[in-house]
Amino acid sequence: MKIISESERKKAQQLLKQLSLSEKCSLLTGKDYWHIQGIPRLHLPDMMVSDGPSGLRKQEGKVDYLGMLPSKPTICYPCPSACASTFDPNLLEQLGIALGEECVHEEIGILLTPGINHKRSSLGGRNFEYYSEDPYVTETMAEALINGLQSTGVGCSLKHFCCNNQETARMINNSIVDDRALAQIYLRPFEKLIQRCQPATIMLAYNQLNGIYCAENKDLMDLGRQWGFEGFYISDWGGVNDRFLSIKNGLSLEMPGMNKELCHQVEKKIQEGEWEEDELDQRILPILEILVHHKNMQAKKEQPYTIEREALAKKIARESIVLLKNEDNLLPLSSHSSIALIGNMAKYPRYQGAGSSNVNTDTIESLCDFLPFAYYAKGYDENGHTNDVWLQEAEQLAKRAQVALVVVGLPLFYETEGYDKKDLSLPAGMRKLIERVLEANENTIVVVESGSPVLLPHLEKIKGLVFASLLGSYGGSAIAEILMGQISPSGKLNETFVRSLSQIPILEYPRSLRNTYYIESIYTGYRYYDAAKIDVAFPFGYGLSYTSFFYSNGAKNGNSITFDLTNTGKMDGKEVVQLYVSSSAPFSVPKLLRYKKISLKPQETKHIELFWEREDLEEYFDPWILREGDYTFYVGSSSRDRQLSFQEHIDGANIEVPNAYQNATYVKELDLHDFHFLIAYEEKENIRPKRYGMNTTIQDLIDTNWIYRLLIRGIMKKMLKDDQDIYKNLIEEMPLRILRMYGVSQTTMEGLFEMLNGKWIQGWKKINQNEIKKVIHDLEGLHESEIQK
Repeated sequence: MKIISESERKKAQQLLKQLSLSEKCSLLTGKDYWHIQGIPRLHLPDMMVSDGPSGLRKQEGKVDYLGMLPSKPTICYPCPSACASTFDPNLLEQLGIALGEECVHEEIGILLTPGINHKRSSLGGRNFEYYSEDPYVTETMAEALINGLQSTGVGCSLKHFCCNNQETARMINNSIVDDRALAQIYLRPFEKLIQRCQPATIMLAYNQLNGIYCAENKDLMDLGRQWGFEGFYISDWGGVNDRFLSIKNGLSLEMPGMNKELCHQVEKKIQEGEWEEDELDQRILPILEILVHHKNMQAKKEQPYTIEREALAKKIARESIVLLKNEDNLLPLSSHSSIALIGNMAKYPRYQGAGSSNVNTDTIESLCDFLPFAYYAKGYDENGHTNDVWLQEAEQLAKRAQVALVVVGLPLFYETEGYDKKDLSLPAGMRKLIERVLEANENTIVVVESGSPVLLPHLEKIKGLVFASLLGSYGGSAIAEILMGQISPSGKLNETFVRSLSQIPILEYPRSLRNTYYIESIYTGYRYYDAAKIDVAFPFGYGLSYTSFFYSNGAKNGNSITFDLTNTGKMDGKEVVQLYVSSSAPFSVPKLLRYKKISLKPQETKHIELFWEREDLEEYFDPWILREGDYTFYVGSSSRDRQLSFQEHIDGANIEVPNAYQNATYVKELDLHDFHFLIAYEEKENIRPKRYGMNTTIQDLIDTNWIYRLLIRGIMKKMLKDDQDIYKNLIEEMPLRILRMYGVSQTTMEGLFEMLNGKWIQGWKKINQNEIKKVIHDLEGLHESEIQK
């Protein structure tokens, strides 16, 4: 849904003619950390933007890059990953409206959401902030959220364009991807959402894509325009490498705006004839349009509807919870049973991820509050550590109870922006706790609070398993309602749960390397696991219910499959029916075509139709083509469940593919030699720069000079509290150009590099001491301030 009206476009065009060159250039960078520069002379006010995938993160006082400092209190909604597990776009549209109304009330013009990057690996540290390992689920969920948000007049910022699929070294990493995977997996949601939703802005990713930083990648930005994008491209915070090149190639707005050096640089280029003012006008016109629109929106200030938003947050939480195991129908629980409720997270829940999506909320429900009849034992501390006293207490409590309910998960800083996980295991203390409770009581139910898959010890012995994800402010009541059977669980997994790390084709993100090779190509997520027939713990789309469903009377007619769905149980329930397709052609993968969430009362039957387009079967071989092969269409409740199946031979093109990629079972043996048959990218030597410069990282300095190592570690000790070592990796991987975010001028930067490269006196003369003092003061201020947990 477009937010700019035709009258606002015309007004912006009129205002453009009234701007001086200096005023035009001033729009190319933010006014400060959170504001887009207005034009006071023309009565266009500054406009605030804000983070907000899980709720509004409006920072009104001190601001920071890491999402550590507090923001204005508000509702924390379930994380995007949890939202996707609802498989209900209608809920996401309502969430978009709720977020938009709050933005209008807070006079925020753009909400920096949704993030639609692909979950390439379960180890991704930011997976809680993204929707799915399936591009179609990502596309449909994000479409609903954008339409809801922009219906309120607030613009979205679709991010991160493109291939920001890891947090390790994200600001310098080079994502090397073949064209087929790029088109089918990584770019597809961006293409569809641009065409259907017309997002107000698109945020460019930190990383390089096939050797070019996304913020200066002309081909990437031109591609968005070819798809119909009419808004403006905005950098991620600190994500600009070459400032002028980025603006020249299509970027409109560098954020944050800590000084006006870019504005002066562009103005000089135009005055000296090195760039055309007409091209500058193209960059800033969409910014003018949204400034005009925002001025009109200020007269429509909304009042907060807290009760309605609380109800929505609770509903999303309920419908996102996934029941993974329920042996002997141990669930739902009875209030008449004796229940041992074990685990620190039952009282102090893990309800959101860390980083820029961190929401400051006054309301945090705990499961303990809603199971007052259960007997509680701590089991472990906030970091997942345990001791003999806590273990013995839990064991004794479990022995005396009819049912043991253990709540575990990943502590806050296990899942955070800026850091990828090393494995999927729970903390050792939680693993010990589960083992001891299982020995004490065979009727053990485990509730997991995390934003992405985990490995569970003794999975075969756990009778009941509930994946609660990160449910925000109102997760406590939602989990209790599921456990006690007040409603039937209806969530489905948006990401495959593997049995071991060895099953993941991408095992690690090596910090020492600046190139990441997407060697697996299209063999990613369930498309890989299913095609390779890997015995995973729980497949994509999986989720149990307290009732049962029967699929019958299936029929295929052209591009349509129809069937009847019956609730054969004794309880109201919702089923997510899923339509997949697979092909006999080599180098192909099964994929989700359509899904629909159906609500049924006991013994009720509904007639369902799922329809697809021809283009849904096409694959990218430059151009998109339909290949010849035997196609199987199947309907079920997960990617592995085939309730109804239909075969059809389809005529099409025959394409020669590399031998190494013909079958998914070869993926674990693929190497760079095989990958070079897919890519046209000319690989550059993968080494650190010999001289210090803009993209030298903090880690480079630590590794190459003992003086720098002592100095940097001293600053970091002052900057971070004892329990925030998790941020060390993020800081160490930052390039020195990040200093521009703290207002360090180009002259000071040049002086710093000259000093680092041995020209101490010459460099010292260029450095503005006040700028350096301010940076150190700001960093130390993070330690002294009240850090938002």
